[in-house]
Parts: sequence; C-alpha cells; structure tokens
Amino acid sequence: MSYISYDEDNSDNKNFDDMERKIREYRKSLKKEDKNDFTYPSVDVIEGIIDYCFDKERFDEALDFCEMWIEISPLSTEALLKKSIALVNLAKFQQALDALDKALSINPTDSELLNQKAFTLVYADKSRSALDYIDLALSYDPQNEEYLFNKGLIYESLFEFDRAIEIFSTLLESDEFQYKTHLELAYCYYFKGDYSKAEKYYELALNKNPYDSGLWLNLGIAYSNHNKFNKAIECFNTVLAIDKNSYFAWYYLGNCYSSLDRLIEATECYNKALKIYPDDLDAMFNLASLYGDLGNYSEAIRLFTKSIDMESDNYQLFFGRAICYESTNQFKKALNDYDSAINLNKKNPELWYAKAELLNQIDKPKQALACYRKAIELNPEHIDCWFDYGLTLFDLQEFKDAKTAFQKVINLNPKWSDGYFELAKVSAKLNDLEMVTKLMFKSIELNPEKIMDYQSEFVNLLSPKDYLLLEKKLLNYLKI
Repeated sequence: MSYISYDEDNSDNKNFDDMERKIREYRKSLKKEDKNDFTYPSVDVIEGIIDYCFDKERFDEALDFCEMWIEISPLSTEALLKKSIALVNLAKFQQALDALDKALSINPTDSELLNQKAFTLVYADKSRSALDYIDLALSYDPQNEEYLFNKGLIYESLFEFDRAIEIFSTLLESDEFQYKTHLELAYCYYFKGDYSKAEKYYELALNKNPYDSGLWLNLGIAYSNHNKFNKAIECFNTVLAIDKNSYFAWYYLGNCYSSLDRLIEATECYNKALKIYPDDLDAMFNLASLYGDLGNYSEAIRLFTKSIDMESDNYQLFFGRAICYESTNQFKKALNDYDSAINLNKKNPELWYAKAELLNQIDKPKQALACYRKAIELNPEHIDCWFDYGLTLFDLQEFKDAKTAFQKVINLNPKWSDGYFELAKVSAKLNDLEMVTKLMFKSIELNPEKIMDYQSEFVNLLSPKDYLLLEKKLLNYLKI
C-alpha cells in the first residue's frame, strides 16, 4: 500500500544524459558561495528535474530543487507541495507538514494540498487528524475518486476495516481504481479474518495482473490461513515459477507441507529459504522443530543453538532445545534449558509442566510436584498436568491429594476412562471397595479394554478375595 504518489509524465521522454548533466551543473552552482553569476533555470525545467529525481527516488536532490523553485517563486503552492512530498519520502514528516501549512495559508481551499496533508499526517502517526483533512478535501471536490480511495486507506491505517470496506466498495466499478480497490479489499478482509472474501479479491486482482508474484504470495497466505493448504501450495509454486529465489514462497511453502505432515518436503523448503536468508530465525526455528519431530536431534540441537546465539531472550528456542536434549537422554542440559526458558517466561504453564515431566523421569518426584502445582496454578484446566500430578502423588503414596487430582481430571473430561481408572486405584488404596466398583464400571463403560488393565494393576492393590470378587462383577458387567 503506497500513500504518496507524484506525476511522472514529465520524465517519460527525457533525455536522461541531458537531465543528469543539468542536475550536476545546477547543484554545483548552488554550492558556490558567490551566486551572482548563477542564472536560475525556468520553473518548467526545475519541475522537470524534480519529477525526474522523484522517478529515480533521489529525494535529497529533489528537495534541493524544490528549495530553488521556492526561492524563485515563494508563493508557489505547487513548489511547496513538491517539497512536502520530498520530505515525506525522507521521513521528515514535521517539516513536510510545515511546508503544507505554508501552502494552505496561501490557498486554504486547495483540495490537492488538503489530500497531501491528510496522508502526511498518517505517516506522522496522526491518522485520526488525517480524516478531518481528507473530508475537507472531499468537500471541495466530492467526486474525486482518488481522495475517496485515500480516505479508505486512512481508515485502514486506523484498523477500522469495516469503514474502509464500505468506502472501497463504492469504487468497485471505477475504471481508474478498480484494481487498487480489489487489492485493498483483499487486505481488509484478510485482517478481519474473512479469508474467503480476501481470496475472492486477490483472485480478481490476479485477473488483471496474472504475473504479479506478490499477489500470488498473498493469495497463498490467505489460502493457508483458511487451511486450504493444497491451494496455497499451488500459489507458492507459482511464485517460485516467477521468482525461484523468493524467500517468502519457500518459507510459506514449508509451513504448508508441515501442516500436511509432509515433513521431508517441509525441511527441503526451509533449507532453501535459509540459503536465501541464512540467519532468518523463523525458518531456522521451524526447521529445527521439524528435525526434532523427525528424530534428527543433533541437527535440531545445532539449529536451536545457532538461533539462541542470535536471540538469547527467546524462550521458545530454549524450550525446543530442551526437548531435544531430553529425547537424547542429556537430562542435565535439558533441565538447564527448561530453567532458562522459565526465567524468560515464568507464566507459561507448558514450561513448568515439561520440567515436571523431566524431573519425574530422572527420579525427582518431589521436585516435580512443585512444578506440576505451578503449572496448574497458571492453567487450572490443564487436564494432562492434573493427571500426571495425580500419578506422581499416587507413587509418593499421597493418596488423599491424588484423589483430589483425579476428581479434577474427571470434572474436566467426564468421558475419559483413564481418570476413573486411576481414581479407582486411589480408592483401592483408601480401602473404599464400593467406590472402586463404581469407578471401574464407569471406566469400562467408556473403554471396555480397561478390563485388561484391571487384571494387571489391581492384583496388587486389593486383597485376593476382593480382587476376584470385583473381577467377577466386571466380567459379568461385560457379559464375558
């Protein structure tokens, strides 16, 4: 989306060598202390040079000639307008506003000046004030489609997409602005999360400009966010057919293949993206994560380590590397990385949960309990954490607390048979045979295969008499 435009007509058929010669000569003369012998070029020549500099994006030089024009014609609003455009492109927004204020003091009803001031205010992060000026411009020239289009852009800058859509929709039949309107409507609908309509307008824009790789990329991203991964892949491959070195196409193509569990193809895409931008953290993180999923832990650790060297305050990098260290039995390194991740993000329950699981694995269940409790404190509905917390309490023979944990599991998911099964084990330890029976009936109702687990686990939890009695009841319940 581009806010500032300028007339390029004067530079279309210039003799570029002659123009460069003029620029060198005039700028050299301007730098001389004695300007008595200097003859100013005509306004037409100066304006032509300014437009040429705009076309070449040489805004410092354009500004010099704007000053020359103003020196010749101090009341020229056109010169002040050109000066403001040069200043905006040099990110000198307040100076640009000063130039426009001076021009408007000369001609306060000039709609072109009001339009330019509106967009200069947008660049100066004063979009709300910009609306007043674009409305004023439209009051003097209500049929001006450019101003109307720009008003839509201002609403975009304010993230007021519904209002922007309402304005852009009035320009759908415009000969001049239809294509740009399709682009902006796609942009608005994308940020509203209405990917179907975003896709529609990107497709309409592509009808006008089928070889625009940027449009194909944006359409692919919209498809991807809409979970239409195969269509997205087609779009990104089209981008690569136009430009095989498109980093973003390779990156988003990798994301799509990853979402489809086509992990090998995803790794190939991320590797190609990293050949273009070797230090890109997003591609590096995704590739490291994929290598971890594929069991290539050494390569995953290498990439996570390189990423940490580049961005040591990113907890996800330590988290990812910790998982790889844990998977390769490098428990001390894993624990250090979990601690580093937690120091960077103490309110993430998944980090505390992962650390608890590792502590259990290295036979430190009491330390694990503290981490489980912290994770539950941060996310009271973390059912897996409640379940594993209950298992750890059971192993430590803290049966009353284990009972509370598994009751919470059942409350969170009444249809998960494992919750009833584990609570039945706790009830057995608490000598509540009636409760064991009820819970086992419910567990087996939800998952009949739990009868096999009963036979292997409850033989040591109940007396031989109670075990056989309950087994008979369960088999009868299943009519075996």
